[in-house]
Amino acid sequence: MTRFACIPLFCILTACTSTPVSKPAVEAKPKVSIDQFYSPTPHIEKGGKATLCYGVTFAREVALAPAAANVWPAVSRCVDVTPAKSTTYSLTAKGAEGDVVTKTALVEVGPPHAKIFDIWASGVDQQAGQPLRICFKTENVVRVTVSAGKFDAVKNCVDDNPMKSTSYKISVFGAEGEPALGQVDVKVHP
Repeated sequence: MTRFACIPLFCILTACTSTPVSKPAVEAKPKVSIDQFYSPTPHIEKGGKATLCYGVTFAREVALAPAAANVWPAVSRCVDVTPAKSTTYSLTAKGAEGDVVTKTALVEVGPPHAKIFDIWASGVDQQAGQPLRICFKTENVVRVTVSAGKFDAVKNCVDDNPMKSTSYKISVFGAEGEPALGQVDVKVHP
């Protein structure tokens, strides 16, 4: 009787061990990636500063060319660069398995932007017909327009005798036509 008891037990054990055992899957090593590489300031004036932002995953090391700032593996980071001329920057990331990826970002350098500053007015609350002078300083300007009054280019002033409340809009333009704006609001009493 003991003999028959062993046979069913043997069959049960055999059935349990006769199914193939699956081998654990080999995990794929994550690949290095550059998730972002861009400039939020892709157009700057000569002598200006631009920003390059990058983010990498699974990177062992990171390099920027031309070498303009220290970089290292980071999910999100920005660095400042000061290119003398339009420059294409390359960011290269290397992974633990030796895999390499590269992305580029262009920063364009142009002439200095037009600027208007130190706007001064002889009065902003005055009687009708009273003389008014508005003067200002500029940099990198090739052309000036004013919305009202007479512009004296030698003195950089606008002269007028307003009869009603007026907004004097001054537009200055740089070599590439980019504007800079200034405004003086004058309240006139009858």
